[in-house]
Amino acid sequence: MKPPYFTPENKKHLLMNGLLIAFGVCLYFYFIHIEEMHDFWAKLTTILSPFIIGGVFAYLLFRPTMWAEKMIFALPGMKKAPARLVRLLAIVLAVTFFVVLIVILIANVLPELVNSLMTLFNAFPELLASMEENIWTWLDSLNESQQEYLQSFIHSASTYLQQMAAYLATLIPEIFNYSRAASKMLLNIFVSMIITVYLLLDKEAFLPRLKRNILAIFGPQKAARINKVGTLTNHIFSNFIAGKILDSIIIGVICFACLALLKMPYHLLISVIIGVTNVIPFFGPFIGAVPSIFLILMVDPPKALLLAIFILILQQVDGNIIGPKILGDSTGLPSIWIVFAILVGGGLFGFIGMLVGVPTFAVIYTLFNEFAEKKIAEQNNSGEINTEK
Repeated sequence: MKPPYFTPENKKHLLMNGLLIAFGVCLYFYFIHIEEMHDFWAKLTTILSPFIIGGVFAYLLFRPTMWAEKMIFALPGMKKAPARLVRLLAIVLAVTFFVVLIVILIANVLPELVNSLMTLFNAFPELLASMEENIWTWLDSLNESQQEYLQSFIHSASTYLQQMAAYLATLIPEIFNYSRAASKMLLNIFVSMIITVYLLLDKEAFLPRLKRNILAIFGPQKAARINKVGTLTNHIFSNFIAGKILDSIIIGVICFACLALLKMPYHLLISVIIGVTNVIPFFGPFIGAVPSIFLILMVDPPKALLLAIFILILQQVDGNIIGPKILGDSTGLPSIWIVFAILVGGGLFGFIGMLVGVPTFAVIYTLFNEFAEKKIAEQNNSGEINTEK
């Protein structure tokens, strides 16, 4: 009797081949209509942006909320309080603390930043005159061929600047659109905060429901693997982000105190630049140092060298003492892979990619190492069995 063709094994192969063909067809049509798909994804991202921002806020405020909840339960008479009420109070405290911190930073830092920028703007004509005098003195010392090359470069640069000026002129009518975009952004942030509150409030119900749905769709073995990956991702991201933020705040404060003692011009502005760019691993110190040194070079050239030496020392202290104490080995990545993750993440997704590239690649690196170790162990076990036979 002829065996049936549609055996379970054949059905599995047919299903996999069918899915592969369907994926290839979808990919083909995606690239044919790449512009329409790009517009579709941009529109979808705009629609979902409040949920994305709300999810990010909920993730960042999770630990402060848990700490606030423990503090409330520790108060006299609050041990028997309804858990949902305590969670709501903890969320309000965490969000209030976050908003107050931002307001305090803006109220104290923004006026100084504006003052520094206005001082720089007012001194700009004098700086330009001084630079022009130095440039003409330098030009007089060049030979004829060097002057011709420099004139061609200046001509190209002036053409580029004229094109840039024309482009900036076209941006003036867009101010109204920018104001509308800013108002829409504020509305998205408000909606995002509401979503954040709901996510934090229903965390205990949301996570079990998500795990149950994963179990129903993928089965016990794959669901356990997905949950393990999710736990690993949360562990790496939460430790890395919290540590990096704390590390950058400490570096910004140390930079401000030291530059104030050195009487460095625009010390607050430089400290903000150094602190913010320090969030980016590895390349952050260099990204922050370049505009800071250039800024001081225009005002006080001798102090620009002092600032460069100070930033070098500060980043060595951060990289060898402060950073390891706070972050530890939160990613487990060798230095070469950290550089790789930053370059790839920054190239694909810009500044955000540089921030999340390292923890994302750390998750991939850890999972791949686990997979490799598992395969090596299986091969060793197989070799031992064959040896015994």
